[in-house]
Order: sequence, then C-alpha cells, then structure tokens
Amino acid sequence: MAESTENKGHITQLTFELIDHTLSFADMFSHFNLACTCRALAAACEYMLERHRRGHEMRVVSDVSPTSVPEALTRVFSDPVAAWYVRSLEIWGRRASWDDWREHQLYTEAHFVDSDEQPRDAPRFKDGAPEAYSFNEAQVQQYVDYLRDELGFSDADAARAREEIERGCDGVLKLLIMSACPRFDSLRYIGGGERSELDHSSHQDCSLKWLMDTIRLSKRRGSWAPGLLALRDVALGVEAGFRGFKTPAAYSARTLASLMHLPGVKTLYVKGCAYDAADHVWRRRRQDPESGGESWALRPGSSSVEYLFLDNHGVGVEDAIQAPRSLRTFALRESFRERARRDEFRWGRFDEMGPYVRLLAASQGDSIESVMFYGCKWLGLRVNEGSHHFGLGNLRHLYVRLRDVNPDFRYLGPYRDVMRKWIGLVRSARKLLGHARLEALVLDTVLIDMGHEKARWRVDAAFAWALKAGCGRGLKALHFIRLRDGESWDLPRTRAACEERSIDLCISGLEELRPLGVGFTAAAGGCENARHQVDFPTAPSKHDLVSGPDADARRADPCADEETGVDVSADRLAHRVFDPIIGQWKVVQ
Repeated sequence: MAESTENKGHITQLTFELIDHTLSFADMFSHFNLACTCRALAAACEYMLERHRRGHEMRVVSDVSPTSVPEALTRVFSDPVAAWYVRSLEIWGRRASWDDWREHQLYTEAHFVDSDEQPRDAPRFKDGAPEAYSFNEAQVQQYVDYLRDELGFSDADAARAREEIERGCDGVLKLLIMSACPRFDSLRYIGGGERSELDHSSHQDCSLKWLMDTIRLSKRRGSWAPGLLALRDVALGVEAGFRGFKTPAAYSARTLASLMHLPGVKTLYVKGCAYDAADHVWRRRRQDPESGGESWALRPGSSSVEYLFLDNHGVGVEDAIQAPRSLRTFALRESFRERARRDEFRWGRFDEMGPYVRLLAASQGDSIESVMFYGCKWLGLRVNEGSHHFGLGNLRHLYVRLRDVNPDFRYLGPYRDVMRKWIGLVRSARKLLGHARLEALVLDTVLIDMGHEKARWRVDAAFAWALKAGCGRGLKALHFIRLRDGESWDLPRTRAACEERSIDLCISGLEELRPLGVGFTAAAGGCENARHQVDFPTAPSKHDLVSGPDADARRADPCADEETGVDVSADRLAHRVFDPIIGQWKVVQ
C-alpha cells in the first residue's frame, strides 16, 4: 500500500532546488544534521555537502604559489561555505608586481650544507617565467566595494588599492582574505618575508601595512570586519626552513601596538621590534587625538592578548606588558643565533629584568601564570620577606637566577656568618618553592661556580631541605641550568627529595655555541624519564607551518626535534626535554 503524502514532512515535498536554497539561510553547523534526518533530505543536501567538502580543502591558505590567494579569494566572495572554512593564512613574502608572480623558494637545511652561497643572498622566488593571471573588472570592483563599504576605506585608499591589484601587488588580496572569512583564526608571517624594514616608504603595498591601516580605521569606526573580529592567533617573524635564513629587518613599534588592538586576539608572537623615525613621530603625537596617534596608543587594559611572546625585542616591552586586560603568560627571549653569528657569547640588550617583573606584578599580578626569560640576564630581583614571588600570586612557571635570589648561594663570608647566611639560603629556597600553584621552576646557576664543592653543596642542601619541609605542593618539574663549561655535576639530596615526591629534576648545561645555533646537552640524568609535561610558553616553529617544507615531518612524527628537524620515533618521546635556555623542546641523544 502506497504511503500517504499526508504523513510525509512538508520539507521533503519541496524540490531539491528549494531545499538547497533554504539551506543557504541555515547555520553552517546544521547542514550535516539535516542531511542525516532521512534519505530524501540526504539526497537534497548532496550539493551543499559537496560544497562543504571542497571548502574543507581551504582551511589553510598560503601565498607559496602566486595564484593560491587570488583563487581562494574568488571562492570566498562567491561561496559563503568556502569563506566559512578558511581558518588560517600563512604569508611567506610579498609580490610587488606581475614579475614576482612566481612560486616562493622554500629553503631547508640541505640547501646550504655543502654550498658557499650565503642564505641572505638566496633568491626569493623559483626560476622560471611569472605565471599569467588576470582579474576581470567585476572582480576588482567587488573587492574595492568591500574595502570601501565594509572596512571604511576612503575613496583615495580604495583607488590606491585598485591600482595595486591591477599592477600585481598581492597585499590587498591577503587583507581581503583576513577580513572576509568569518572564522578566520590564525595569521602567520614567516621571517624574512613581509617584514617591515625601517624604510617603510618602500613597503606601502605589503599586506602588513594594509592590515595596520585597517585596524586603525576599524578602531576609529568602532566596527570590525568578521575575519578581524574572529582572529585569535597572530605570529610575526616565524622562523622556517634554513635556520640562518633571515634578514636584518625589524618590525616597528607601531606594528606591535596595532596588532594588540585587534578585538579578539589571544596569542601574539613578534620577533624583532625596533623604533624608526616614524615611530618617534608617533610617540610625540599619540597623546593628541586629532593627530591620529591615539589610534595606535596602548593604554592599560586596552588589549585582549592573553599569551604574549616577544622574541629579540628592544622596544615596546613596557607598553605591551601593561596593555592586556588579563595577561596569562609572558615570555621574552634574546636571540642566541645573532650572538653566535658574531662569534661572541655575551648577554644582550635585556640586562635588567627587574623592572619588567615589577611591571608585571603591578599590572598583571592577578592573572599572570607564567613568566619566562629565555637567554636573558635577570638582575635586580631579590626574594625577601616583603616580596613573595615578586608579587605574582598565580604563577605556574618561573625563570629566576639563583644569584639574584640570594648572592650567598655563590659565596659564604667569615665563619661567624655561616649559620646566619645558611638560614637565609634555606629561607630563599623555601620562598621560591612555597607557592601553592607553582608547577615548574627554572633556576639559572650562571655566575655560580657549581664545580666548587661548597657551592654545589649549598644549592643541593637548601633545595632538598625546602622540598622535605613540604614546600612546592603542586611542583611538577625543577630545572637547574648553567651557562658555562665544566665537569658534570649532580644534586643527590635534591634528586632524592624529588624522587620521593615524583617531581621531575632536570639538570642541563650549555656546552658550546655553534655558528648555526646553540648546542644543548643534558647532564646528570636530565629529564629523559619525565613523569610530567609542563606547558612552557614556546614560539611557533617551522613545523607548525602547514605550507612549509617541514610540515610533513611534524605530522608524520610529532616528536621531531624543533631545532634540527630530525625525526624521532614515538618511543623516544621520553627523551625529549624542554630547554629553558632557548625556549624549545630538544631531543637528548
């Protein structure tokens, strides 16, 4: 007996075309659920599901191929499903004219192992003729209208954008990708590509400059494009390929300030920041709202950033610390490679960390959980009765120099002062370990002669006594690092106390500086058999770049060494240790 049409749902009686048209008004998440309702709806939703399958291929857009960005942009503006799937953009460089429309040359270690060619002189693009590509007038007009109507561009800026598109500049196209995709989540600029050099006049067409202008306009208007509103993760200067491949360029202080004004950004990594002439003008004008400088100014509590990593910075640190409303992790790193290239080993520009820590305590004391200074000199801090953990009450990770905690770790005076100073050492150790939320403590023994028996005994006994006294209830890992050569040393009392409480004791040393990086070895057992994994703040690496040459190795083996790119089998996961000297995961051979 045929089923009565009265018992059928009304929607199934519609034509496939009407059902597909109805789906265009529904939420993207509901398309698959509707298709699973019955066979009739599954057949009607087939075209929409096919659009989802094609859109999923566009999750990560990169400019390695010159046609990738314009082709993705065409789909974004013609199909809302495709725009919904774009989550990330990886930018390897800029193309200033049609002559640059060739594929980017991506370098790895193998390119320079047996070559006298200097990485800085290596070509940006692969050999061959530029790819032919042209925009029709309707496309260009659609893009210009979006810039004017949605981003608030003036007629003059819109005309300049049109002129750049027509002469082969791809900066505006990348800005459109960032702005028009409603779930755009991640933006990564690879080091040596779009870096805004100190001569900004020659980089007016780069996408980063367009992005800065758009942020300024959006902040003034109080209205943001959907992609910029959704953006959560921004990284400038990600190192990729050959480790020494970099340019001497630096981002401006205005770049850092403008990115911190993005309304929803949570994670920000910037490598290299320096003032230029325009920055000095900006600093003089930013107090004057009529001058436009106010749009760049970083005010306390004006940024949504929660995870901040500043790599090899010289300026803008103070403003960046105070601007977030609720900063959770702060990491500052000096570039060891720059010092190694100059064939010298010395501390860099960050000679005084005390003001930064005090500023963190004053402005972010209620929220900050991790404070790490990779390769930086930390001076001017003392653990005393009135300064419990430097005023940072929620710390989970802390990097500190033992000599700055208490100078007596290095030296004990006359015999009559030994007991008083020894009590001070134990008290300092207990204060460092005494915080209930502390999970990992990194102790730098630089300027302490750990080869000397008494110095080694003082450090060992003080922390062993503090641990046995019950300090550090939540401690997972205790790192001792030293930046000097010499014989291996161990801390037997501290090691025994850590074993009793299942705390990972990590002892590591820096033995040599090589021209292309930092040599790392783990001594006296290290953390090869670590029980815990601590989420130290780390910088994005070449393995995180989906369009990079090392992406396949990382996907095939997540245990690959971040520094050398050597693949490591999964059963050697226990032999990976975190190197708090340079802030990267390393493999212990």
